[in-house]
Amino acid sequence: MSSRQAYVNNRQQLSSTLQTLEIKLEAQRQSSVINLDEFCIGDEGCQLLANFLNKYVTVTDLDLKGNNIGGAGITALAQVLRSNQQIKTIGLAWNKLGSSENGLTNFFNSIADNRSIQKIDLNNNEIGPEIGNSIASCLKSNQTLHTIDLRWNRIGNSGAKAILKGLNQNRSIQILELAGNKVSDDILRQINDILNRNKQGNFHSLPIGNFSPTRYKSSSNFNNASQIPPTSLVLSPGKRYSVQANIDDEKQFINEKRVDLARELELETKKRNDTEETFEKLREEFIKFELQSAREKSEMQARIDQLESEKQNLQLKLVRVADNFEKGDITSKEKQLTYEEMLQENLEDTVKQLREQNDDQKRQVDQLEAQKIDQKLEFDNQLYNLEKSFNHEKLEQIIEKLSKDREELNSRIKQESKQMIDKFKTLSDQISKQDDKIHLAHDKILTLEKDNSQLKSKVAVLQSEVSSKDSQIDKLQDQKKELEKMIQQSKDYEKQQIEKLNNDITRESKDHEKIITDLRSKIKDHEAEIQKLKTDNNLQLQIRDSLKEQVKNAISTTILDSFNDLRKK
Repeated sequence: MSSRQAYVNNRQQLSSTLQTLEIKLEAQRQSSVINLDEFCIGDEGCQLLANFLNKYVTVTDLDLKGNNIGGAGITALAQVLRSNQQIKTIGLAWNKLGSSENGLTNFFNSIADNRSIQKIDLNNNEIGPEIGNSIASCLKSNQTLHTIDLRWNRIGNSGAKAILKGLNQNRSIQILELAGNKVSDDILRQINDILNRNKQGNFHSLPIGNFSPTRYKSSSNFNNASQIPPTSLVLSPGKRYSVQANIDDEKQFINEKRVDLARELELETKKRNDTEETFEKLREEFIKFELQSAREKSEMQARIDQLESEKQNLQLKLVRVADNFEKGDITSKEKQLTYEEMLQENLEDTVKQLREQNDDQKRQVDQLEAQKIDQKLEFDNQLYNLEKSFNHEKLEQIIEKLSKDREELNSRIKQESKQMIDKFKTLSDQISKQDDKIHLAHDKILTLEKDNSQLKSKVAVLQSEVSSKDSQIDKLQDQKKELEKMIQQSKDYEKQQIEKLNNDITRESKDHEKIITDLRSKIKDHEAEIQKLKTDNNLQLQIRDSLKEQVKNAISTTILDSFNDLRKK
């Protein structure tokens, strides 16, 4: 099949797809949801969809998964999102958006200015790290978007770092999926911290404990008993040692927990990396299988097109042969009839003429014979009369004269007979020639009938070839259907496996996040308790120092008073 014919077929298929798309959009114009999942609309269909969205602004959910959309298509959607403030969710998974950096840049710039969009699905689009800055700029400006799915792209650490900078200034994003992008765990932890911050609404740092340093103010003068703290806060050395031992135990317990948590986190990270590697292998195998299936499908389609072309050629050839056969058959029959009529007419006329000439010649011969007999009788009568009436000499002269006349008459009769024989031979030659012509015409008729039978056999052979080609085409179409069915089953199976793995990863991630959150809360509680114990310990030390100072002052005052009393005495 030539490239021009393939181009024409592709254009016809695209035109058919666009017509079907127009019909489907027209049927969904009153709906708020446009579902074109794996409809293969391409960039031209996406431009048609953009015109539809500009005309009908009631659409809120848009699903364009698996539609072979590239740069031109995403640019058309970006222009729609700059003015449309009704669309809330857009599904663009399994397209080829990563092939156009400018198209994705325009898309995220339009999302930055949009105030209605809440969820975007861009997984499996081969998006590279160069789009990270565009995503970061979008996150800095947009404060309505809460979910972005970027799984199984090629963002990497450099793109994730750029996204992290923009995410740090965002307050609305709560879900950002980056699995399968080869992003390090450190960056993923930082992103999860920001997402948790946005979920909890804690946009400012809060104090760790509830102790205020202004609750108790130290004073150098404790003479006033009302300023002395209650004695219940004073700890004995044994109690203080016990508290310190508890603090050390708690510290050791927290450190052990941290070590265990780090070990568990390392194991979970390893499991996650193994899962991602397994999923990446499955994805690569699935892509290879899809490519092989597409190649086999294209080869099968090319073979079918070739057989269709051969079938059409054979059908044209068969039609031409049948036309030629019919024309030749009709012509040969007409010629045969014409020849037979001409031969019959000529033969009848010739035979009739020859018969007439033969009859005339026979009549002439009979007449000559009769004349000869009459003349002989007359001669004999004259001779007899002359013998009676004339003498012998005269009689001899008359006899001699009559003999000469007789010889002349005989020679004339011989000449006329010779001429008649020559004419008869000429007519016989003409009759033989006409017979030869008749035999030649019969031979031509037999040759035409033989050619006719050969053409009929060729037509039968061509018809059998056409039927065999039809059977081959039917078999190939059946094989194509079976192959498409197998491909669809493998796709469904792969999708189920991918969804299962994604669900397992999501569930494990949520479990790990819950464990980490619980452990962090416990750590915060222990730290708060430790800080409280430290504060109480410092307060006890302050109270002890103040009591010591107070006792010392009281003792010195008592000694001075006693010494003054002694001096007075």
